[in-house]
Amino acid sequence: MISGKYKDLGLELFSTYRWNGFNILFSGTYDDSKVSANQGAPFLRSPNIPNFTYTGLFSYDVLSNAEVGISLDGQSSVSITDGYTYPGSLIVGAFAKIEPVKNLELGLNVYNLTNAYTAPGAASFVQGSNNTLVNAGVAQGVAVKVSAKLKF
Repeated sequence: MISGKYKDLGLELFSTYRWNGFNILFSGTYDDSKVSANQGAPFLRSPNIPNFTYTGLFSYDVLSNAEVGISLDGQSSVSITDGYTYPGSLIVGAFAKIEPVKNLELGLNVYNLTNAYTAPGAASFVQGSNNTLVNAGVAQGVAVKVSAKLKF
């Protein structure tokens, strides 16, 4: 039997914009999630859910056969159980791609350019009698990917 109550109010935005070779893609979500421990308890901010998450991609078309850009992936701070707060985070990436000859595209993508140590989403803490267990997924460090795409 579920004894708690839940309510959620949010807003999502997805947008794209192109102008003279400049490209913007932005996606953001605002979430005001609340939970009540039981039917008579007051509503409190839901733990482990950030109020705001976003993704941005900003690029520029260089000449007619290349593109360079940056990506941003972030979130606001997160209240976690037992009064802990996990700070907001931002992961920055960079990329470039070029089509040196027709139907061949070469690319370079760098993820987490600043080598930020962050846990996208949120963590949870479970306190036992002798120790505390932390459950969190940590963002990968700097990762470089080189690619070649052949179209036929």
